[in-house]
Amino acid sequence: MCKFIDTFSPFFDEKNELLKDIFVADNLHLNTKGYRIWTNTITHFMAEKGVK
Repeated sequence: MCKFIDTFSPFFDEKNELLKDIFVADNLHLNTKGYRIWTNTITHFMAEKGVK
């Protein structure tokens, strides 16, 4: 069985605009805040599904 985690949507605000403060200067790679969002998204999914 294959599961997919939506790691895309959490990077958008309520207006459906990409968060601007989640990237380093190159506007491509995530900064600490961006990685925190990404990590929390994956961690929450895994906890929800009972994955260790």
